[in-house]
Amino acid sequence: MTNKMNITTKSIWKLLAVGAAVTLALAWAAAPAKAQRVLGVDISYWNRGSSSGSSDGISQAAWNTAFTTPDQNGNTRVFAQIRSSRGGTTGTNVSSGTPGNPSTPSTLSERYDDPDYARNITRAANAGFIAGPYHFGRPELGNSGTDEANHFIEAAGAWMRPGYMMPMYDLESGSGIGSNPLAQFCVDFSNRLYAVMGIRPSMYINGNYSSILQGASQSLRDQLAKPKEAVAALVYNAQPEKRWWQFWK
Repeated sequence: MTNKMNITTKSIWKLLAVGAAVTLALAWAAAPAKAQRVLGVDISYWNRGSSSGSSDGISQAAWNTAFTTPDQNGNTRVFAQIRSSRGGTTGTNVSSGTPGNPSTPSTLSERYDDPDYARNITRAANAGFIAGPYHFGRPELGNSGTDEANHFIEAAGAWMRPGYMMPMYDLESGSGIGSNPLAQFCVDFSNRLYAVMGIRPSMYINGNYSSILQGASQSLRDQLAKPKEAVAALVYNAQPEKRWWQFWK
């Protein structure tokens, strides 16, 4: 009688455990996916707080506070896009684009390397941000997308690697050159970055520039939105060293 009771008790406990597991599994499967808002920051020399050359820019303590302090809804900032460069590879125009200095162009291509870039991205990463570089394009000044990509690589290629966010192209200038030329600039920029670094950049774009690109040819729009290696990487997982993108860890 005792043995029968022991067997029965064990069986009951097993059934209860299985039932609980099935219940949890069904509850998990039935739970709807919820979107999660991810906050980040866009940082350039303009955010350093002082135009003085002796200023240390955004301090490590300030970066730490930005990362750990939640907003009113309890969300904290997760990523940081740091401007590294602007314009093409030639010329130097340090005055334009820095606080407290005139914005008169000194060269046609207006090459600009953000003097705080390395310090900003290092401190952002140290604070815990997923950080990455971005390049502000100037297609209206006669630069090619290939040339500006070369500048971007010169300025921030060392951070286009595991541990950092994908590089970004900031499309906020050049609206007057027309839909096809602007789209071609973006394609050339992306192609050059892919040829040299083996990755595609993301693109920052607002509604105005989105409308301009929608006026480009179908071929150019497809090259921007559906590069062929992206499909190969996502579907076939081919060429892992040159896949479209996955967060590097």
